[in-house]
Amino acid sequence: MNYKRKRNKAGIDFTTMVKELGIPEEKYKEVEDGKRRLEGKYLDKFMETIRKGKEIKVNNMSKINEIDKWLRDGSFTNNMLEYGYKRQGDLAKAVGISQSTISTMVNNTRPVSNALKLKLWDFLHDPINKNINKDINKTEIKEKNTDNLTSYTSWVYNNLAKEIKKKLIKCSKLEKELGLSSGYINKLIHKKFAPSEEKAKLIYDYFNNNETPIKEETNNKIEEEVKEPIYSIDKDIIELMKKDVEIAKLKRQIMLYEKLIERL
Repeated sequence: MNYKRKRNKAGIDFTTMVKELGIPEEKYKEVEDGKRRLEGKYLDKFMETIRKGKEIKVNNMSKINEIDKWLRDGSFTNNMLEYGYKRQGDLAKAVGISQSTISTMVNNTRPVSNALKLKLWDFLHDPINKNINKDINKTEIKEKNTDNLTSYTSWVYNNLAKEIKKKLIKCSKLEKELGLSSGYINKLIHKKFAPSEEKAKLIYDYFNNNETPIKEETNNKIEEEVKEPIYSIDKDIIELMKKDVEIAKLKRQIMLYEKLIERL
């Protein structure tokens, strides 16, 4: 049986058939591609859907008009945020369509198939599709993650930013002296994560057990020892340079005398 041809002849789109059968899209696609066939209740449901083709089509058109209004009166955006999707790109990835398609639907810049509109509508009207990860308070996660930290890790997590501010140390200096990347240090400062025990101890020792205390910088210029490079020149070379200068003077004087003699 050519399922796709029968469906198209009845005027039923792919998404509607999938919804009527109650099976995953990929499974029904395999049916239309000839990789599997419908049996039992699914075959009966398919034939019933084909017989109700005109009725379903009329109902769908009414539904599409409702969806078009939903897309453009702000209800779509509200539903998207309620389901935990702040960006259309994230929603598009979850639904399985492109972000540009969603944008086109909302702005009505060009025609979009009714099947895709129905797919988007169904997704944002089924609570199982809620993105619950977006609803978790990030601050609570940070606090929970720091409950069981070791002493060194806890110290770095809670005190690194304060110590850097207190001693006015630049990240570039820490990067060089600790061997850690500036990106890693910045993430520690902003408490993006807690460091490993090994790195935490390295940082702790740097601030607390340094044999050479870290200089506290002030608004004035930092006093640093700057040694002027010493250049030594061989005495013989200096003497030769002096002789070259004297010879050049003598040559110039001879040239002047020669010119005077020519005039005489």
